[in-house]
Amino acid sequence: MAVKGNQPTLLRQCQAIAAAGPIVDCDEQTNHGHGRIERRIVSLWDAPCEGDPLAIDGAWAGLRRIIRVERFRWKSKADNVPSVETMYYISSRRGDRAEAIGEMIRGHWGIENRLHWVKDVQQNEDRNGIGRRGARLGNAPENISLLKSWVLSLFRIKGYDSIKNATITFANRIPRLLQLVIT
Repeated sequence: MAVKGNQPTLLRQCQAIAAAGPIVDCDEQTNHGHGRIERRIVSLWDAPCEGDPLAIDGAWAGLRRIIRVERFRWKSKADNVPSVETMYYISSRRGDRAEAIGEMIRGHWGIENRLHWVKDVQQNEDRNGIGRRGARLGNAPENISLLKSWVLSLFRIKGYDSIKNATITFANRIPRLLQLVIT
């Protein structure tokens, strides 16, 4: 589970553990693609046991690992200064190595990029007005989100790699879209 800014105490505790404790495992990988270079360092720490001054709040029972992922991105080979992002994660799994955990996290980023990003950016989901505070819309936000996810899945099943192109192809062409569903 990603530890974000909306959990400031947990985030501070993870940072303190990473600063103080010995690393259990570490993996570093560099990828070139999409016109940029990215280096990722995945580091693991055992979660301190109860009674340890760095122990994390008991609300996180079963916590076994603290994970830090540092990402350094260069937009091109000529770029001297990378952008840097550091994320923390917690896990109830102990046996996994840093390389395997890094692959799991990247797999989740793939979901984020293929679904949530498309819904947020291409389908403008966050700014569509459905579900705004104070609105009495019942289940409308969940229903619209479900329909959008269904359409994205349909486009991908039917072989459309570009959701933007598929949306343009079927915009205001309801009979053609229905034919896509039927076939």
